Amino acid sequence: MSAKITFYPLGNADTALIHLADSRLVLIDFANMGDPSNKDDKRCDLPTYLRRALKDANKKIFL
Repeated sequence: MSAKITFYPLGNADTALIHLADSRLVLIDFANMGDPSNKDDKRCDLPTYLRRALKDANKKIFL
């Protein structure tokens, strides 16, 4: 597997998740500032996306 970068829109604090070729993950610039009660808020639900990415990569999630 080659390296892959996924970008997540969070407004003024976008985040990038890097999937390295050796299966390690690197998260850059995490900020969880979305407002789920605001239908016009276009920022993604980053915790949900990250949990899914970790699960897909067979990584344990510690909360």
